[in-house]
Amino acid sequence: MDNAVAAAESKARRGAHDAVLLARTNPRRAITLAAAAVSGGAVSEDWAAVSTAERALGLASRELRDIVGALSHLRRAVTVADEHQLEYEAAEARLSLSLTLAFAGDNRGALREVEAASVLATGREAARLEMQRALILQRLGRHEDALRGYRQALPALRRAGDRLWEARLLNNRGVLRAFLGDWKAAETDLVRAEQLYEGLGQELARARVHHNLGFAAGRRGDVPAALAWFDRADDYLRAHDIPRAARLTDRCEVLLSARLIREARRTAEQAVAELERRHLASDLAEARLVLAEAALLEGDFTLARAEAERARRAFGRQQRGPWAALARHAALRAA
Repeated sequence: MDNAVAAAESKARRGAHDAVLLARTNPRRAITLAAAAVSGGAVSEDWAAVSTAERALGLASRELRDIVGALSHLRRAVTVADEHQLEYEAAEARLSLSLTLAFAGDNRGALREVEAASVLATGREAARLEMQRALILQRLGRHEDALRGYRQALPALRRAGDRLWEARLLNNRGVLRAFLGDWKAAETDLVRAEQLYEGLGQELARARVHHNLGFAAGRRGDVPAALAWFDRADDYLRAHDIPRAARLTDRCEVLLSARLIREARRTAEQAVAELERRHLASDLAEARLVLAEAALLEGDFTLARAEAERARRAFGRQQRGPWAALARHAALRAA
C-alpha cells in the first residue's frame, strides 16, 4: 500500500473512532471530525472508517434530536458495512440504528435491526444488544420482558468492565423502576448511573440522569425535588445548546400533579410543536397525551379529544398497546 494512502487510511479511522466517542459528549465537534473522516476514508477506500464515521454522524445527530438526519447517516453506515462485508461495523451500525428507529416510532424496525445485529454477537456485544432490546421493549410497555433483559445483560457488562453501557442500562432501568413505583430501586440505579457517567467524563449523559432523577421524584410525588432536578438538567442543556423538547413532557406531568394547569399546558404545547418539528414520533405521541390531559383539566374538551385521538393513532402505529389504551381513555373522557 502506498505510504500516503496508508497514512490517510489511518487518519480517517482515528478520526472516525474519535467522533464516535465524542458523539454523546460534544456532538457538534463529533460531526466536524466525522465529516472529515468520511471524506478521508472514501479517498483511501477505508470503508470501515467510512461506516464508523457515518455512524458517528448518526449518533451526534440523534443527540441533537435531528432524527431524520440520524436515520440517514446510520442507514448509510449499515449499507457501507454490508457492501464491504464488514461484520463488526455492520453490527455496531445496526445497534445504533435500532434505538434511533424506536425514537422515530418504528419499534418493529428497531427490533428487526437488533435481531440482525445479534446473529454473530457474543460476550460484551451480545450483552449490549440485550440491553438495547430491553430498552425497546420498555418503550413498547412490555415492562417485565424489559426487566428480564436488563437482568440478563448487566452481569455480562460488569464482567467485561463496560462501565459506559452499565451506566446506560442502570439509567434506563432506573426510569422503568420509577415508572413502576419501585422508588428505592430506581434511585439506586440512577445514582449509580450518575456516578459512572461522572467517572467517565460523560457530562451530557450525566445531565440526562439528573432529569431522570427528577422524573423519579415526580413519580413519588415530590414536586419541589422534581422541578429542582429538571432545572439542573435544563441548565446544562441550555448552556451547551442541546435540544430539550423531549424532556418537557416529564415536566408537564409534574406540573399537572401540582395542579399548575396553565403552565403545564403551555409546556405541553411547546413540547408538541418542537417534537413534531424534529420528527421524534415516539416522544411526540407521549407529549400529545399529556397535552390532552392538561386540556381536559382546563375544560378544553375539543383540544383534549383531538390530541388524545392523535396520540392513540400514533401509539397504535408504534405497537404501544398500553399507551394506546391510556389515550383511548383520555379521548372518551373528553367526548
